[in-house]
Amino acid sequence: PEAVRYFQLAAEQGNVIAQYMIGGMYDAGKGVSRNQDEAAKWYKCAIEQGHELAKFALRLIYLNNSGTIIDITETLNQWRSLIDQGYVWDENITEGMSRLGRKYAIEGQTFCCG
Repeated sequence: PEAVRYFQLAAEQGNVIAQYMIGGMYDAGKGVSRNQDEAAKWYKCAIEQGHELAKFALRLIYLNNSGTIIDITETLNQWRSLIDQGYVWDENITEGMSRLGRKYAIEGQTFCCG
């Protein structure tokens, strides 16, 4: 789609918002084939420029798709901190949190958000 092409061009030119958005497109498979490696690459580019939601989105990729154990408490604390800072959740983050919840439900694990 045309939107993907424009986001891709802007991301390649260093636009941090476009880097985050194209990462989200690959993360969710919106307008492109879902590709977690490509999503992570673009999130990392945005992170290098200080994009806070990209940090969280990348963390969700690792939590949802790797065998690496990442501290869920630290992730939830980061989530709360971003909310406290006034970040608005977009579709990328909402979907990532949903996948995380499904993963823990399927694996029979629980965590508490106290």
